[in-house]
Amino acid sequence: MPGRGKEVFSNTRKSTSVRQFVFGFLPIICIEFIIVGVIIYIFVPKGWPLLLAFTLLFCLYSYAAIIFTGMIRSAHILFADELYLRMASWFKCRLSLSLIAAAEQYSPSSYPKPDMLGCMLVRDRETLYCLSRKRDIIRILLTEPVMVKAPAAEDRKDKRGLVREILVNVDEPERFLESMSRVVPVKGELHSSGSSESDGIVAADSIEEAAIPLMQTKIADGAVQIVNNTAGESEGAILNAEVADGASATSVDETERAHSIGANYFKTHADLLPSLQFEKLTRYYGDFPAVQDLTLKTYPGEIFGFLGANGAGKTTTIKMITGLLRPTVGKVMVSGKDLWQPGTEVRRLIGFVPDTPLVYERLTAREHMMVAGRLYGLPQERIRERTEEFLSILGLETWGDQMISTYSMGMKRKISLALALLTDPELIIVDELTNAFDAPTLAQIKDILIDLRNRGKTVFMSTHVMDVAEKICDRVGIIHQGQLKALGTVDELCRAFDVDGGLEPLFLKIAAGKGAVQ
Repeated sequence: MPGRGKEVFSNTRKSTSVRQFVFGFLPIICIEFIIVGVIIYIFVPKGWPLLLAFTLLFCLYSYAAIIFTGMIRSAHILFADELYLRMASWFKCRLSLSLIAAAEQYSPSSYPKPDMLGCMLVRDRETLYCLSRKRDIIRILLTEPVMVKAPAAEDRKDKRGLVREILVNVDEPERFLESMSRVVPVKGELHSSGSSESDGIVAADSIEEAAIPLMQTKIADGAVQIVNNTAGESEGAILNAEVADGASATSVDETERAHSIGANYFKTHADLLPSLQFEKLTRYYGDFPAVQDLTLKTYPGEIFGFLGANGAGKTTTIKMITGLLRPTVGKVMVSGKDLWQPGTEVRRLIGFVPDTPLVYERLTAREHMMVAGRLYGLPQERIRERTEEFLSILGLETWGDQMISTYSMGMKRKISLALALLTDPELIIVDELTNAFDAPTLAQIKDILIDLRNRGKTVFMSTHVMDVAEKICDRVGIIHQGQLKALGTVDELCRAFDVDGGLEPLFLKIAAGKGAVQ
């Protein structure tokens, strides 16, 4: 690096709106300074009071002038080991160069709403827009999420969040990229086309098409992680075995068993579009990570069990994949469509049964079904047919004209299930399947879910009751302390962990911190 080991790159000098604002206000400040000075000279007694008043006046207006001129003196600074990003006095961020995966010229297809100066400082999902204009844009891709102080696009009160890419202006983009090329990869100019590859996250389908064999071993804090991503096994062959306090690493036999997990399943589903897919799904509450880096896929004709103890992160995950809670980081795809982009149209594919029934208790069951059906735009005759069908299946025919407020909790959950299935959705999400259901009702509900699977639907269900999951789930994922610890069929996971007795001892072993297999 030249000079004192740093390079300075201005970022607002070419911003016309900022320059007009600054040079328009500076004369006003000067005129106001003179007027206020004359008033002080006339009305303030001579001597030290007048001197003090002029000193305070000078300091105040000098500070204002520095703030205004600082808008056009804003610059990013590249040091030998870090990149210091800055936009006037509004945003400052220090990035270690080890956190930067790549830098490239970029032309977004859309922008957030700018402020009156034409500037944009906002987080939109995983992207931070730190722009003073819509040209000379550099996209900085990060190797891991970074916490930044900037308001979220959907909620301005949310002042902090994680981002995986940062968009900034540089007045001399070519010189900036030339300097960055010495320390990080630099790509050519990209134009956003709205695809999943263009917004900073490589789609899983692209990874699978590449089918690049990869073996990585990562040793940190007493843990061994072995990843073997080969064609046809990119989902089912991940081993992450934690080695505790001097214990030996996972044996070759255990590794081979772990690599076989899910391989057959994914070979049979290789030509299917995932009904539900999420990658690097993360949610922070303040500084607490309720869910961290969840990545998995489910397919049509599958019952997937999402298992975990109370407080493990199941409900937070389900809120994110149903659109009730925006993730801090990560994407949710339903039948190949981004849940947060088309929004309503995608959510029509989802039927959600919450753990606590959300129903209008001053309606009867038939009235509630009719109201919900009309909101979905279904024909009245179709709604009546579906209503009578579900009331019969769920044993509520005689209760159909009674106020829901008179129902038991189990009956309310039955109505919640009927409402979720009213539109015949492709993806059914059930939070805490066993809540409020007695044994006969639970057996009935399980039969309904199995029938949905046989019809090619996807059922994503959370529960902490291992027996239920073991009986009806094709695959299970076990979440513990916000992280996915195991993913596969019950038999495969039991073999990989060398556990007898089914899902319950397997879950207890994972919850006790004996490792993780995916």
